[in-house]
Amino acid sequence: MEWVQQLLAASEQVFQSLSSPTFVMGDFKADNLLVKQGGDGWEISGIFDFTTGYFGDGIADLPRIVAMYLDEGKEELAKLFIRSYFHCTEEKDGFVERFRIHMLHQRILDWGCAKATHDVTWDQELSFSCWAEKYTESATYLASSLH
Repeated sequence: MEWVQQLLAASEQVFQSLSSPTFVMGDFKADNLLVKQGGDGWEISGIFDFTTGYFGDGIADLPRIVAMYLDEGKEELAKLFIRSYFHCTEEKDGFVERFRIHMLHQRILDWGCAKATHDVTWDQELSFSCWAEKYTESATYLASSLH
Protein backbone atom coordinates (compact mmCIF):
# COMPACT_ATOMS: atom_id res chain seq x y z
CA MET A 1 0.00 0.00 0.00
CA GLU A 2 2.87 2.36 0.76
CA TRP A 3 4.36 1.83 -2.72
CA VAL A 4 1.01 2.57 -4.38
CA GLN A 5 0.52 5.68 -2.25
CA GLN A 6 3.97 6.95 -3.26
CA LEU A 7 3.18 6.51 -6.96
CA LEU A 8 -0.16 8.27 -6.57
CA ALA A 9 1.33 11.17 -4.61
CA ALA A 10 4.10 11.65 -7.19
CA SER A 11 1.56 12.03 -10.00
CA GLU A 12 -1.21 13.97 -8.27
CA GLN A 13 -0.28 17.34 -9.80
CA VAL A 14 -0.32 16.14 -13.42
CA PHE A 15 -3.81 14.69 -13.01
CA GLN A 16 -5.08 17.92 -11.49
CA SER A 17 -3.89 19.84 -14.54
CA LEU A 18 -5.76 17.77 -17.15
CA SER A 19 -7.92 20.08 -19.18
CA SER A 20 -9.67 18.04 -21.86
CA PRO A 21 -11.73 14.95 -20.96
CA THR A 22 -11.57 12.25 -23.64
CA PHE A 23 -13.77 9.24 -24.21
CA VAL A 24 -12.17 6.22 -22.54
CA MET A 25 -13.47 2.93 -23.86
CA GLY A 26 -12.47 0.97 -20.78
CA ASP A 27 -12.03 -2.26 -22.76
CA PHE A 28 -9.81 -1.12 -25.61
CA LYS A 29 -8.40 -4.19 -27.35
CA ALA A 30 -8.20 -5.65 -30.84
CA ASP A 31 -11.29 -7.81 -30.25
CA ASN A 32 -13.40 -4.66 -29.94
CA LEU A 33 -12.21 -2.91 -33.09
CA LEU A 34 -12.92 -3.20 -36.79
CA VAL A 35 -10.34 -1.98 -39.29
CA LYS A 36 -10.35 -1.40 -43.01
CA GLN A 37 -7.76 -0.40 -45.52
CA GLY A 38 -8.31 3.13 -46.77
CA GLY A 39 -6.40 5.53 -48.98
CA ASP A 40 -3.87 6.31 -46.23
CA GLY A 41 -3.43 2.71 -45.02
CA TRP A 42 -5.26 0.83 -42.29
CA GLU A 43 -7.75 2.77 -40.21
CA ILE A 44 -10.26 2.02 -37.50
CA SER A 45 -13.70 1.68 -39.05
CA GLY A 46 -15.71 0.56 -36.04
CA ILE A 47 -15.55 0.27 -32.27
CA PHE A 48 -17.90 -1.70 -30.06
CA ASP A 49 -18.38 -2.80 -26.44
CA PHE A 50 -18.83 0.46 -24.57
CA THR A 51 -19.95 -1.23 -21.35
CA THR A 52 -17.20 0.36 -19.28
CA GLY A 53 -16.85 3.64 -21.22
CA TYR A 54 -16.51 7.02 -19.51
CA PHE A 55 -14.94 10.45 -20.06
CA GLY A 56 -11.53 11.00 -18.50
CA ASP A 57 -7.86 10.62 -19.40
CA GLY A 58 -7.53 8.86 -22.76
CA ILE A 59 -4.25 7.28 -21.69
CA ALA A 60 -6.31 4.93 -19.51
CA ASP A 61 -7.05 2.80 -22.59
CA LEU A 62 -3.37 2.08 -23.33
CA PRO A 63 -2.10 -0.15 -20.48
CA ARG A 64 -4.08 -3.29 -21.32
CA ILE A 65 -2.59 -3.54 -24.80
CA VAL A 66 0.87 -2.44 -23.68
CA ALA A 67 0.90 -5.08 -20.91
CA MET A 68 -0.17 -7.71 -23.45
CA TYR A 69 2.70 -6.72 -25.77
CA LEU A 70 5.17 -6.81 -22.87
CA ASP A 71 3.94 -10.22 -21.71
CA GLU A 72 4.39 -11.52 -25.27
CA GLY A 73 7.94 -10.11 -25.50
CA LYS A 74 6.91 -7.50 -28.09
CA GLU A 75 8.53 -4.44 -26.53
CA GLU A 76 9.12 -2.71 -29.88
CA LEU A 77 5.43 -3.02 -30.73
CA ALA A 78 4.56 -1.56 -27.31
CA LYS A 79 6.89 1.39 -28.01
CA LEU A 80 5.34 1.96 -31.43
CA PHE A 81 1.83 1.82 -29.97
CA ILE A 82 2.65 4.37 -27.27
CA ARG A 83 4.57 6.62 -29.66
CA SER A 84 1.68 6.62 -32.15
CA TYR A 85 -0.81 7.56 -29.44
CA PHE A 86 1.48 10.24 -28.01
CA HIS A 87 1.91 12.00 -31.34
CA CYS A 88 -1.88 12.14 -31.85
CA THR A 89 -2.89 13.34 -28.38
CA GLU A 90 -3.21 16.95 -27.31
CA GLU A 91 -2.62 16.15 -23.61
CA LYS A 92 1.16 15.60 -23.72
CA ASP A 93 1.97 17.22 -20.35
CA GLY A 94 2.62 14.63 -17.68
CA PHE A 95 2.18 11.76 -20.14
CA VAL A 96 4.76 9.49 -18.48
CA GLU A 97 3.40 10.05 -14.97
CA ARG A 98 -0.21 9.54 -16.07
CA PHE A 99 0.66 6.44 -18.09
CA ARG A 100 2.43 4.92 -15.07
CA ILE A 101 -0.67 5.41 -12.89
CA HIS A 102 -3.02 4.01 -15.52
CA MET A 103 -0.70 1.00 -15.86
CA LEU A 104 -0.83 0.60 -12.08
CA HIS A 105 -4.63 0.71 -12.17
CA GLN A 106 -4.80 -1.93 -14.92
CA ARG A 107 -2.41 -4.17 -13.00
CA ILE A 108 -4.56 -3.85 -9.86
CA LEU A 109 -7.59 -4.99 -11.88
CA ASP A 110 -5.68 -7.86 -13.49
CA TRP A 111 -4.15 -8.98 -10.18
CA GLY A 112 -7.54 -9.03 -8.46
CA CYS A 113 -9.23 -10.87 -11.33
CA ALA A 114 -6.51 -13.52 -11.55
CA LYS A 115 -6.53 -14.07 -7.79
CA ALA A 116 -10.34 -14.28 -7.63
CA THR A 117 -10.59 -16.75 -10.52
CA HIS A 118 -7.54 -18.81 -9.46
CA ASP A 119 -5.91 -18.03 -12.81
CA VAL A 120 -2.57 -16.69 -11.54
CA THR A 121 0.17 -17.22 -14.13
CA TRP A 122 3.02 -15.79 -12.04
CA ASP A 123 4.83 -16.88 -8.89
CA GLN A 124 2.18 -17.02 -6.15
CA GLU A 125 4.73 -15.80 -3.60
CA LEU A 126 5.28 -12.44 -5.32
CA SER A 127 3.86 -9.43 -3.58
CA PHE A 128 1.66 -7.14 -5.65
CA SER A 129 4.30 -4.42 -5.70
CA CYS A 130 7.03 -6.78 -6.95
CA TRP A 131 4.76 -8.10 -9.69
CA ALA A 132 3.30 -4.73 -10.77
CA GLU A 133 6.51 -2.71 -10.57
CA LYS A 134 7.83 -4.52 -13.62
CA TYR A 135 4.92 -3.04 -15.59
CA THR A 136 4.93 0.44 -14.07
CA GLU A 137 8.67 0.74 -14.68
CA SER A 138 8.30 -0.61 -18.22
CA ALA A 139 5.58 1.95 -18.76
CA THR A 140 7.93 4.68 -17.60
CA TYR A 141 10.75 3.40 -19.83
CA LEU A 142 8.53 3.00 -22.90
CA ALA A 143 6.90 6.40 -22.56
CA SER A 144 10.01 8.34 -21.53
CA SER A 145 11.55 8.21 -25.03
CA LEU A 146 8.65 10.12 -26.60
CA HIS A 147 9.96 13.69 -26.53
